[in-house]
Amino acid sequence: MIVIKRGMNGLDFPLKGKVLSLKGEGFLNQVDEKDWEEALALFGDFIKKRIVSDSNPSGVFIVRQDQKSAVQESKEAEPFEDKAAPVKAKKKGKKK
Repeated sequence: MIVIKRGMNGLDFPLKGKVLSLKGEGFLNQVDEKDWEEALALFGDFIKKRIVSDSNPSGVFIVRQDQKSAVQESKEAEPFEDKAAPVKAKKKGKKK
């Protein structure tokens, strides 16, 4: 199964004995179906209301069985407005 986590930041779901890590920025995350089912069982309220659908075209997660349909869905989904600001590192200068 392919899960695309839209937005800049990745997301970790702690499961029994492991962590399901989803990379952000449109990365195609290959997820074992059992792990996804466990994540839904534990975090379903959070995940389900954020899955892209006809009623939620600007959702966070694109979930498909194959890469081709996930990529197509990603292209068709509404643009995602990420509210997380990128972190900008500042150079440390010498104090005067």
